[in-house]
Amino acid sequence: MRLWTDAEVRKFVGGPVHEEYLPDYERALYRRPYLFSVIVKEDSTFVGMVSVDAASRFGERREVSYELLHEHWGRGYAREAVAAVIRWGFDAIPSDNPSIIAVTSEENARSRRLLEAIGMVKIESFDEFGTTQTMYSATAEEMPETR
Repeated sequence: MRLWTDAEVRKFVGGPVHEEYLPDYERALYRRPYLFSVIVKEDSTFVGMVSVDAASRFGERREVSYELLHEHWGRGYAREAVAAVIRWGFDAIPSDNPSIIAVTSEENARSRRLLEAIGMVKIESFDEFGTTQTMYSATAEEMPETR
């Protein structure tokens, strides 16, 4: 629940989810087939979630998304988890499209740096949710970790 109610985590995705909608978010979570918890190996602390959808609102493109609790930012957990899920998605989720995409707010410099650091490339920008969004893409061949 904290991922949906934390103002810092939700800064670039519309702000905290209002309490009355939390049960809807939780129900939707159970319908996500490719959703992974990010857990610290040493002490089993929950850090956040990474998912990859077989198709996205952008058509038949697999899309990775992620949210981590802000107190765990800057420790490399997102980089490791997002890269691992993308590598897994290339192998495990069949698609006619060879790429996996990610979309983040242009203002979210941390997220853009993360996507670029794992080998994703900016392919377009567009306006959505009252701000500029940036779409990144990678194929298995372009991802350094997949070679």
